[in-house]
Amino acid sequence: MIVTKNSISSISNPIYPKYIFRGHEEQIMSLEFDENNSYILSGDSGGTIIIWDLITKRPIIKFKGHTKGILRVTLFHDKLISHGRDNFIHVWKLNQYLKNLKINELKPFCEESKLNPENSLFINSASFCKFDLYCKEGIEQEEILVAIPRYCMALKLFPISQPNNYLMLASYENGSVVLWSITINQIDTSSKDDNNKRIVIDQLWNCKEHVETLGLDISVDKKFAISTAGDNKIVKYTFDENYQNEPIIKSTILKHSGIADVKIRSDGKIFATAGWDAKFDS
Repeated sequence: MIVTKNSISSISNPIYPKYIFRGHEEQIMSLEFDENNSYILSGDSGGTIIIWDLITKRPIIKFKGHTKGILRVTLFHDKLISHGRDNFIHVWKLNQYLKNLKINELKPFCEESKLNPENSLFINSASFCKFDLYCKEGIEQEEILVAIPRYCMALKLFPISQPNNYLMLASYENGSVVLWSITINQIDTSSKDDNNKRIVIDQLWNCKEHVETLGLDISVDKKFAISTAGDNKIVKYTFDENYQNEPIIKSTILKHSGIADVKIRSDGKIFATAGWDAKFDS
């Protein structure tokens, strides 16, 4: 479901999709906008991944990424990264394919492609929690952060103004959304050894609005977040300037249950939801 900025601001009122994308045959579990808002990615419970063109509203790539359901798909630079319930994180190189693709060459229906991952990482996906990806400025390598199995369903890690300070927004299967403060202190300032660091984690607030959470996303400006769940609620959390106090919470009740994932567009004006009905709305 794509929703306008005014609808997000008044999410307590009924919301209606601007456009419904149909192309999956099974429950959609993950959604992600690309950084330029040109494409949107979706992954379903059968392991299929589709990249959609947001201008034509048509799929341009469709392929079987995993043998089991998709937990998350995301684009990072020239790569697509997918996480499945088959205990693998795959890295796919797509830049050349997208670069050579012309809209006027697209067929009315997207045929399923056969792609091979560039790299793969075996990881325990028993809890079905989704990874988060964060690249620290000033280093060339990318770090993929994976939620600890069992209780955490989704997480978002982001830096704040103070050096070596981070915030982590996490959603849990008991329905709670929790904001954590992470501080990394150097014990001996003369040493750069990683074992010389002390990590302090504090809970800033805990809000329980769902029966169990499934999807979580935060706006690019880090001013608000939206959560979805197996129930029929979409909840918006508006943060204060310092993130110290509990957020302002607004929620809306849907006519159907089961929203597996949510993604907010980079301008904060639109968000998309992935439903158990094999559709995603925007």
